[in-house]
Amino acid sequence: MKTLLMAGLMLIAINTQAYEDIHNVVQESRTCGFDENQNFNCEFVIGAYLDFLITDVGGRETITLIRKADYEKGKFYLNVSPSHGCLIVGQLGSKLFEGGFAYISPNNAKVYDNPTNCLSGLELLN
Repeated sequence: MKTLLMAGLMLIAINTQAYEDIHNVVQESRTCGFDENQNFNCEFVIGAYLDFLITDVGGRETITLIRKADYEKGKFYLNVSPSHGCLIVGQLGSKLFEGGFAYISPNNAKVYDNPTNCLSGLELLN
């Protein structure tokens, strides 16, 4: 019984570590600043094969521009969930229950560890 419990705890620790790694990778890839029109933009360059930009973050004309995405060569991919509106960066081979995703709010460009927290970031900035 002790062995089974320890194996379960080790599995949780491994899954949590993968969860934190993808969040950190995405968070560290973010570069934000104002352009010449005073729009706040955030760029995400994740590895060599995923590069996207969120323009006019928190504005009325927020756009996500995917500049580079190579699903076959890359380790990461990008998708959008119609149910909550967040951008989702996933790592190839990860499963939902493993937590291998990072969620980005297009309204504040913050990186979240789950869709519920990302939803709280979908309120427009003042």
